[in-house]
Amino acid sequence: MSQKRILIIDDDPSFLEICSAILIQFGYEVDTATNTGSGLEKLVSRRPDLLILDVMMAAMDEGISFANSLKKREDVGRIPIMIVSAKPDTEKGYTRTIDQDMDGLLPTSLWKSRSCLKTSFTTSDRFSGDGLT
Repeated sequence: MSQKRILIIDDDPSFLEICSAILIQFGYEVDTATNTGSGLEKLVSRRPDLLILDVMMAAMDEGISFANSLKKREDVGRIPIMIVSAKPDTEKGYTRTIDQDMDGLLPTSLWKSRSCLKTSFTTSDRFSGDGLT
């Protein structure tokens, strides 16, 4: 089985470094981008198996807007998207948007969340039953 590739888009270089190190330890190949522009280039050219995307970058809720635009694209629209956020999941409207439009939410406090990544891969049509462990 080939190694799963994850792209992380976040404007915090420290967060990218820490998350990359953790995911590499779990056996994933990791690409990173510090903004949605370079992230889109990597999405199109590298076709990751999963996108982990920060909600708030240069603009408030930029990640959600970016993710919604990706879902409409034929070339990258089927890539599962996990949103990363420090926002409390109790904020009304915010979690509803994530629940309806995204494939999952990773609170920044949950980087022990290998099961969240596994769920994202296996619930996607592209990766259903792939045996990710």
